[in-house]
Amino acid sequence: MRNRRRSPQPRGRRVVDPVVKKTIGAALTANVPVLIWGGPGTGKSVTLEVMARAAGAYLEVQVAGRMDPTDLGLLFPHPQTGRLITVAPDWMVRLQTVLETGSFNGQEYPGGAWLFLDELTTATPPVLAGLLRLVQEREAGGIKLPQLRIVAAANPAAQAAGAAMDLDEASEDRWLHLLWEVDLNIWLRELEAGWNNEQSSARGAARHLIANFVRRAPTHLGGALPPGWGVTWGRVKGASPRSWDALTAILAHLLEQHPQEAHRKVLLRPEAKLAALGLLGNQAATEFFAYAAHEDLPDPEVLLGPEGTSAMLDGLVGGRLIAAIDSIFTAVQQDRPDRAQRAIKMYALLAGIERKDTILKSDLARWTGYFSTHIPEVFAVPEFTEIVKGLYADFTDLSATLEDQQPRGAAAHRPKRRRRR
Repeated sequence: MRNRRRSPQPRGRRVVDPVVKKTIGAALTANVPVLIWGGPGTGKSVTLEVMARAAGAYLEVQVAGRMDPTDLGLLFPHPQTGRLITVAPDWMVRLQTVLETGSFNGQEYPGGAWLFLDELTTATPPVLAGLLRLVQEREAGGIKLPQLRIVAAANPAAQAAGAAMDLDEASEDRWLHLLWEVDLNIWLRELEAGWNNEQSSARGAARHLIANFVRRAPTHLGGALPPGWGVTWGRVKGASPRSWDALTAILAHLLEQHPQEAHRKVLLRPEAKLAALGLLGNQAATEFFAYAAHEDLPDPEVLLGPEGTSAMLDGLVGGRLIAAIDSIFTAVQQDRPDRAQRAIKMYALLAGIERKDTILKSDLARWTGYFSTHIPEVFAVPEFTEIVKGLYADFTDLSATLEDQQPRGAAAHRPKRRRRR
């Protein structure tokens, strides 16, 4: 067997933000697979071992980059019928034993079983395809384990051991993505404390010397992610129904874990925010928590109705205001016979709000561009064009660009002028 099982009782090192570990714990409890992105040698594996031990869970470690398709199950002819049958890999049998009996090799594991897939992005395409099926369906080699908890680790391509691949959209959508970076202050504190292990005076002196040097030259600690890589890590494609389902499970677990706290306070805990970021991406997570912090975004249908006024938006600022306007914009896009009237109402609402400085030129261009392409008839309504001119004057002082926003097809909705002879 190419892979190894680590000891279930390792010594741990606390070198990352505790919120990251709390988020991993919440995700595993909610049975949401986690993918940790971090540089080599930063304690990902040993931290998982410590967490599994604390949870009373059996930890099976498989190095994905060293696996071949036969490590996910073999096909053998049945000795009597000759038909091909699937034989499960040994590691899957071990996990099945733990989940069915609660023990393995005489040791009890009341916390169930965890599978840790290390170096995930260095796996070959056939292996990666099989592993992703395992992540999605909890099945390999004919054994299905719905209660199996899965966590994986990967290095950015520039730091990976061997040829690393980027995950495609379908693959990345199956994970909660978390960044794993060493916290310098935690590392220094733990180093000087000897990682809670007894140490000789000589070893203590050596640790103190190294800590003082790294404190003065922190770039030599190593383990950092490549410059700029954190900007594009993990979910870059945005949210999906699957990722919202996963976030629902994690938030439900946190609410059950803290029954005495107000729901809003629990939903704004750091681990909840980190889980949302890793599942939904920046934009959706930011807007979701802007809403969760207040839960007072107005109903877009009310705003577009006869009772809707700009005053309903005046109490919103920043991301909350943009989220509210985007919800109105989404409602306007619905295929209805009164779309043009709803588009006019949307811009009338924008014209009346107090905090116009919150809205960016790019937002206004996006909304107006959509109307130009999909609801061009609104440009034949004098009221609408006057509102648009006013908005461009208020927001960008570019009212002269209105003609550029109008579609070529809009001319069909304007009276034709006779040419003078």
